[in-house]
Amino acid sequence: MECLHHYDYSTECTECTECVERIECVYNYHYPQKNDDVKFSAFFEFNKSEEKIDCCKYLIFIKFDNKMYIDIKGLTSIIIPYDQFIENKNEDLKKYYELSLKLSENNNYIIEKKCNGKYDWFFNCAYIVNDSKTNIERVEKGNYYCYCNINPNILKNENVSSEENIKKYFKKLNKLSSSVGYLHKSYYDKIEKLITEFSTDTDFD
Repeated sequence: MECLHHYDYSTECTECTECVERIECVYNYHYPQKNDDVKFSAFFEFNKSEEKIDCCKYLIFIKFDNKMYIDIKGLTSIIIPYDQFIENKNEDLKKYYELSLKLSENNNYIIEKKCNGKYDWFFNCAYIVNDSKTNIERVEKGNYYCYCNINPNILKNENVSSEENIKKYFKKLNKLSSSVGYLHKSYYDKIEKLITEFSTDTDFD
């Protein structure tokens, strides 16, 4: 991983907490058990400038035990039956799930980061970069990981959210979409083209 704190992407930085932590951290790749049907994927987008890097959008999906865990920036998370996710009227959300699968290098494993006894979890996926310096949107991979706000080991013990909470969640999602263009078709079409070109030109192996 490259340094997200120093924007020359120094690989030997020892001057900041972020980089010292990075050097001392251990990264492990975890695969589901043979009988587990678990798929990790994410749509991850951020703005990049000379001064900072800001995550502006993410949609995280974890399919497990015929359930779907969804975490969207601005909405937190929810667990719904997978069949209900497929049948849901929000077609745009399902389109982003399809894009997330295209961006995933391997959706059958997740990355565990251990630092000083603390564990964090990440997806290894390609991502959308909005570069303010060049004013270009592009797809990249390999430099950053998409953070997952849940330990996947506890998912099996998690129940489906209540029907009331599911209805509230999707009501908020529709409001979020209409207010900030989170799932607008024009945006989706543009990003789909970028990802299709990236998938065609890139070997994930």
